Amino acid sequence: MKIHALFVASMLTGCATDDGEPDVDPVAFPTGIYSLHAGARSDTCDPARVTGDVGEVAVIVASDRISTSAPLGNAPFITFVNYELPASTGYRSSTGAGIDPSAPCGGHSSLLLTRDLVASGADHLVVQEMASWNISASCTNDVIVDGLPTRTCQSDMEYTSTLVTACEAPCVIVAEASEGIHLRCRCP
Repeated sequence: MKIHALFVASMLTGCATDDGEPDVDPVAFPTGIYSLHAGARSDTCDPARVTGDVGEVAVIVASDRISTSAPLGNAPFITFVNYELPASTGYRSSTGAGIDPSAPCGGHSSLLLTRDLVASGADHLVVQEMASWNISASCTNDVIVDGLPTRTCQSDMEYTSTLVTACEAPCVIVAEASEGIHLRCRCP
C-alpha cells in the first residue's frame, strides 16, 4: 500500500464520567509516533472512507492543543490530512471546505467536518470524525480527486491511534522518504 503524507484515525472507546461525558485526559498520552486504525460507524459515501490499519501518524501533545492526522482517499493512494484539536474548544474542531467550479476538477462540493477527542489513555487516543459532503456537481474532465465522494453523503468515523514510540522534547518527529514516508524520533 502506497501512503502519501496528509490525514489521522482511531477506534478504541473510553469510559464515561458520572455526567456521561467521555473520559479524556490529553496529558495521559505522550507525543510520539502512533499506529492508526480507521473504523466506520456509518458511511454512505462513494467511494467509502478508508478503513482498517492505515499506517503511522505523528501525535503532538501540547498544553493548548493536540495535533495529528487523518486518512483520506483509498488504497493504494491514501493521503493524510493534518488537523488540530484545541484545548480551548474541549479538544473539538470544526472545518468547512469545498471545491469551487473554477477548479481544474470542474465540480462543486462543500464539506462540513467535526472532530472530537472522545477517549484517551496512557498509550492511545480516539477521535470521532463526522463528515457531511454536499456534492452539487461531480468532477468532470476525467480528473480524479482522492477521497472526494461522487455524490452527497455523510460518514461517521472513529480513529484509534495507538502508541508505537514516544518522542518527548527535546526529541522531534521527522518524516523520512524512502519507499514511502517513514516517521522517526530524532534526538539531539
